[in-house]
Parts: sequence; structure tokens; C-alpha cells
Amino acid sequence: MARGFGAVVGIVIVLIVIVAVIGRFMLFRAGNDSASGKSGATSGGKLKVSELNKNTGQENEVSEGENMNGENVVEITATEFSPKILTIKQGDTVQFLNKDSGLHWPASAMHPEHKVYPGSDIEKCKTADKNKIFDACKGLAQGEEFRFTFNEKGTWRYHDHLKLSLTGTIVVN
Repeated sequence: MARGFGAVVGIVIVLIVIVAVIGRFMLFRAGNDSASGKSGATSGGKLKVSELNKNTGQENEVSEGENMNGENVVEITATEFSPKILTIKQGDTVQFLNKDSGLHWPASAMHPEHKVYPGSDIEKCKTADKNKIFDACKGLAQGEEFRFTFNEKGTWRYHDHLKLSLTGTIVVN
């Protein structure tokens, strides 16, 4: 009897692991689709100002900014990029400014390759092209900034290479 019970427990554990792996794969795939602009998260030409928290399954409000005065600054804190969504014009430059005491590394989605924004690739950080890619190529210290000019229209997701839970979006019209 004890041996049969152990087999049942083993099967249940295997099933739980399989369900967890499939769930993780689906979350990863959903992240890839949204990072490449395939999520369809638009309403009337504007991005929704809510986001599904993958950890809790609940929607969270997110900050949204628009280039009103020619200043395109995304502040990086310990918990977020602010604004979370920034709408700019093609050819505008965005300044990513670290306001946190910890290091932060803004870069194009998806981790770890950073290839979503056209021409970007973490491998280019070690080349003369490093100033042409959407990638800070290093952790920024408090008060340090990274500037990037967005010449490609589209919706560009990005993340913090050192703290993957921090993500944001630049919308280039």
C-alpha cells in the first residue's frame, strides 16, 4: 500500500511540474508577443494605461507620458521606469536617468539579447556600433544617464537588464 501511495505522489509531482513548465512557457511567449508589438494593446490609437501583472494576474495602472515640451526623460527608480509608457515623435531622443542608488541598465527587449529595436543586439556593446543601439551597455550609477534617438516608428518595449521586473514602452509616431 505504501509503495502504491508513493507512486501516486510521484505522478502528482510530475504533473505539477509539467503544468508549471507549460505556464512559464506561455508567460514567456506572451512577453515576447507584447515586446514585439503583437499584443494588440491599443485602443483608439493610444496604448492602454493599464498592464496585467504577470505575478498577480491583476491589472495595474501605469504612468503614461507624451512629449509635450520637447523633454523626453524616463526616470529609473528602484521599482519602475517613469513614465511607464512614453509617446514621442520619430527622431526624438529619450534620456533614461537613474534616480536610484542601485545600478540600472535600460535596453531594448527581449532579455538577454536586446534585439527587438531594429539594429540593436547586446553583442554590439563590445563594438564601435554601441552608440547606435538601444542599449546602455552597462549599469548606470545614480545620476547617470543614457540617451537614445528613436529613428524607427513603432512600439518599442524595453527592460532593465539588471532588474528584469522593470519594463517600459516607447511609442514612436
